[in-house]
Amino acid sequence: MLIMTLSVMIPLTQNTGIEIQRAKNRHKVRSLIHVLSAAIDIVICLIFIPTMGYRATAIGYVASVVLGTGLFTNWYYHTRIGLDMIYFWKNMLPTIGLALIVTAVCLLGTHFLPVNSILMFLVWGVIYSILFLSGAMKVSLTGEERKKVINRIERKAVR
Repeated sequence: MLIMTLSVMIPLTQNTGIEIQRAKNRHKVRSLIHVLSAAIDIVICLIFIPTMGYRATAIGYVASVVLGTGLFTNWYYHTRIGLDMIYFWKNMLPTIGLALIVTAVCLLGTHFLPVNSILMFLVWGVIYSILFLSGAMKVSLTGEERKKVINRIERKAVR
């Protein structure tokens, strides 16, 4: 489940690119890639379900997202749309690394405090949020952005 969720991160981080692609009226390729990605997913599932069972569907899904939305879309944005995807991903890597570290810490923590109730689920949700937000303040935001966030929090706290 975690692998399937992480693979969705690629298309979710590229929503601005989708809008730029639409503005340039070059979104037909995106539709074609989605059809081809779905076909890849189906083929992988048909080949591997007999031997791997339901896990084959997750593998097919992740492979189709990584190949279609990941590799091809990034190549297309970079070469055809004119977006600097190397710069984009260089700037995204610290945030991705942070998310992976926070996820690993929380998964490790659930071995000591297991999620066996709604209350523990909420507790781990709060822990994840606090860890990620505090890390994002240092890793993802510039000094100016950090000051704006802190000022906004201080204004809300004063009310």
